[in-house]
Amino acid sequence: MVAAHRLALTLVTALILAVPIAYAWYGQRQGTASPSPALELVLFEADGCLYCDVLRREVAPLYATTAEARRVPLRFFNVSRTDESAAGRLDRAITIAPTAVLLRDGRESARIAGYTGLDMLVQLASLAAAAD
Repeated sequence: MVAAHRLALTLVTALILAVPIAYAWYGQRQGTASPSPALELVLFEADGCLYCDVLRREVAPLYATTAEARRVPLRFFNVSRTDESAAGRLDRAITIAPTAVLLRDGRESARIAGYTGLDMLVQLASLAAAAD
């Protein structure tokens, strides 16, 4: 009986924590960020990239809950399907997936190449905060 109660409590807690993250993730997937902002964070991903999937699934929803995300929206760009130059003016080619690029008025301002785990959330937020 106690084990069932603990399991139910754990499931309810997980649901309470998951709803805001899922809502933020769904909003990103639906393109609810403001159109063509002066500042945006573009995450370049590639088909079959496991780290890209982890980044999209774990880090991006957390970033969406930050204050920085309201100022600097996040957009995904798949380099396997489209030439990366269509995303904006980059200083150099995307050679590692995932790569996060901060664009200011469509031009590269900063870059994080590779997946660094959940620390990438802090790095992304720092890029966005330093954008001013």
